[in-house]
Amino acid sequence: MKTYVGIDPGVNGALCVIWGDNTIDAYKCPNTASKMATNATRAAFTFGTNYGTWLGVLASNNIDPLLILPKQWQSVYTKFGKLPKDYVEKKRKLKIIAQTFVKFNVTLITADSILIAKYLTHNIKNRKENIHERKRISQDKRKGKKKTD
Repeated sequence: MKTYVGIDPGVNGALCVIWGDNTIDAYKCPNTASKMATNATRAAFTFGTNYGTWLGVLASNNIDPLLILPKQWQSVYTKFGKLPKDYVEKKRKLKIIAQTFVKFNVTLITADSILIAKYLTHNIKNRKENIHERKRISQDKRKGKKKTD
């Protein structure tokens, strides 16, 4: 049984764990970076600091992270309707979507990490199946076999 971890490394980020028995826990990250980002440069630095901290934590525990862009994981949830362009409205919509997956109260802070972890549960399985299929096709090509459906 696999455990999946979704990490939102932002200043108001969170960590979500989907355990092997499919129970889900989410935790607000104790980030210490300043929340007083008043310009893009300072905001980018703060995000980078938190992101780097998470990479260090994962590396020190011999965990190889799968890095996923927001555009990737958010695109899966368009089945719940188009996500608003406005940042605040988008965050509210993502919170509502995340609430459909858990029994505890989702916050704006924990919503992204929950949706990232849920994205992983479905896409890691599909990704591995695709990798195995590509390997099989590659081996068949080397042996001179044609793909049959």
